[in-house]
Amino acid sequence: MSQQAPHFRWRAIQAVLIVVAIATVIGLVIGGLATTLMSGVLPDPDTEPTRAQADGQRDAESELPEPELAETTPPTTPATPRQTKDPSTKKKNKTKVKFQLRASATSAESYERVNLSGTYSRAGGIALQVQRRENGQWTPFPATAALDGRTFSTYVELGQPGPNELRVIDPSTGDTSNTVVITIS
Repeated sequence: MSQQAPHFRWRAIQAVLIVVAIATVIGLVIGGLATTLMSGVLPDPDTEPTRAQADGQRDAESELPEPELAETTPPTTPATPRQTKDPSTKKKNKTKVKFQLRASATSAESYERVNLSGTYSRAGGIALQVQRRENGQWTPFPATAALDGRTFSTYVELGQPGPNELRVIDPSTGDTSNTVVITIS
């Protein structure tokens, strides 16, 4: 049995080497595929055109006509020219940014903390600026809010007695929230 022990060890070492070689090949193949996908060599299935688009056809959704409100005008006679819509009155931007601001209180004592929070339809990572209306002009107030996802929150401590109009602005786009009024007594 002493002669079989070295032979058995050699067979065990060969088996381990084969398993390691197979694992290495599999790892290289998976790593190569991952690298290829990460480098963008393969087409992204989300941006690859659909079969209908590749054939020069449009999506069913893009084929739908844009609805327009029918203009109601009195019946015309041949002597009266027909009125038509002025193309400059059409809405140019149909996607409205949703920017909503809420205050935790509508009245407070002087320098009492009032929480401001809200939602904004843009993605996170944006620094928003609180503004207060002073003498008919919107001026920066010393408070900012970071957009986290699609929500933001901050607070103000107002000392100016009477109604204080506040809003939040995205300085990068100029988008503004609704106005909240906090009355300081």
